[in-house]
Amino acid sequence: MPHKKIFQVASDLTLRGRLLLAIVTAITSLTLLLVFIITHDLISGIRASVLKNTLDDSRTLALSIVEPAALYDYPTIKQILSKRAAEGDVRVVRYQFQKIRIVNQPVPVKAVRPEWFSRLLAIQAPIHVEELKLGGVSYGQLEFSSDTSSMEDAIWTDTNIILLIVVLWLTILMAIVNKLLESNLRVLSSIQKSSTAILQGDYKTPVELSRYAPPELQATTAALNEMRQRLEATMSELSLSEERWKFALQGAGDGVWDCNLVTGKITFSKRWYEIQGFDEGTISPDVESWKDLIHPNDLPLVETALAAHFNGIIPNFSCEHRMRCMNGEYKWILGRGMVVSRDIEGRPLRIIGTHSDITDRKQREQELIQAKLDAENASTAQKYAQEMKIAKEAAEVANVAKSAFLAN
Repeated sequence: MPHKKIFQVASDLTLRGRLLLAIVTAITSLTLLLVFIITHDLISGIRASVLKNTLDDSRTLALSIVEPAALYDYPTIKQILSKRAAEGDVRVVRYQFQKIRIVNQPVPVKAVRPEWFSRLLAIQAPIHVEELKLGGVSYGQLEFSSDTSSMEDAIWTDTNIILLIVVLWLTILMAIVNKLLESNLRVLSSIQKSSTAILQGDYKTPVELSRYAPPELQATTAALNEMRQRLEATMSELSLSEERWKFALQGAGDGVWDCNLVTGKITFSKRWYEIQGFDEGTISPDVESWKDLIHPNDLPLVETALAAHFNGIIPNFSCEHRMRCMNGEYKWILGRGMVVSRDIEGRPLRIIGTHSDITDRKQREQELIQAKLDAENASTAQKYAQEMKIAKEAAEVANVAKSAFLAN
């Protein structure tokens, strides 16, 4: 439908186009309202003036022909009416008395205005009937009506001039508004470009300041450039610090993982892949793939430790668990990490951690535990043998005593 197409076109306009459309609509509406008010008052005044002039002209003409009518001097009446009709601005001029009827057709004038404009104005004068009386005796009737053609042509011409002036005024005004909007929108466009560059990691694109921008935008531009410079310095320091941190961790032989908790994507360092025996990039970079490598019996422990850290119960994540390697065997891993970014409501956004192989330590711990168990078992066996020896000796003594008793 047409109105839907109009709305679609309007919705596709840029900010500048929408502002221009709003300003043009407002100015045009106010201008049309003003023109309507002026035109309405003007036409009302013209109608009243036409009616008054018709009455005055009708009475003046009636006074000029009442004496010839009383004398039945119809040639003089016709001459007077013809002269008046020839003067213009007359639509109807007619004298009638009994069977006498004198009609003089006005001289037609070619209209400048279009026909629809005449119908729109609707200021045509009515036919006024004036009774011709002299000494109380009626000598006929005079029918008279003014012709408003010349007046309508003048209004048409004046209207065109007014519309031309309005169009010129709107053109000049829109040129000024467009210049002001262009300077403001240039700043907004520069802000958009700078923001997009920052999102893409480029902190060197400044916000350009327009000479015609208002003080508010100038202050905003200066503040944004200052923020951009500070952000650039901060990100540079953060990048350098992160590189040092990763270098220190890699030097210690630990793997590194970095998890985006919003998207669920996780990245692993080269050392992380080496510890697990995988080729770099062979593990899908998401949390679920990471969980699939954790031993099923250890996964609840890992998730509990992570939840406690995410909720702020413990300051850091630390958990010893087993993870499956490329060859299917499990290694003991010490996973440690810390949330480095949270939203305004405290929800974690990003966590970075380390991946340490503690399999050897776990094996040594197991060996120590086994050795302790073996030692405890050996001590128990020795104690048992000693007790059995004592019991045996006691039994032998008892047998000797019994034998001696029986012998006696």
